Amino acid sequence: MNKLKFRVWDKKHKFYVWDRSVYLSGDGELEVFNCKTRNKDYFVIQQFTGKIDIVGTEIYEGDICEMHMSANDKSNVKEQYGVYVVYRGDNGEFKIKTIKKNWFHCFGDNAMIYDFNILKVIGNIFENKKLLK
Repeated sequence: MNKLKFRVWDKKHKFYVWDRSVYLSGDGELEVFNCKTRNKDYFVIQQFTGKIDIVGTEIYEGDICEMHMSANDKSNVKEQYGVYVVYRGDNGEFKIKTIKKNWFHCFGDNAMIYDFNILKVIGNIFENKKLLK
């Protein structure tokens, strides 16, 4: 069974809130300590997918990833990799959406993330918006 983990983006102050400062109350409400803003509209919760990339980094929804040719591929030839963003589908499953296609992976935007052990996290949708272009 996968461990449930989350990270929280503070939209107002533009940083990830330290994980020990955030918890879900008994009624499922987000609580954030040591923040001047208690408005929950300022926060985005992102769930850990339960997957680890090819260098050992945890993959969360909202992460931007490269897709390598194999789990042993440590090449730095960036032009050969496609770029994908991880998101949660309507049924709660984690999927990837194509940002930049590559020549060796031909699949739609609704590919389930558990199908891939060849992802490498290169950023996230909040701190690395230039990767989405």
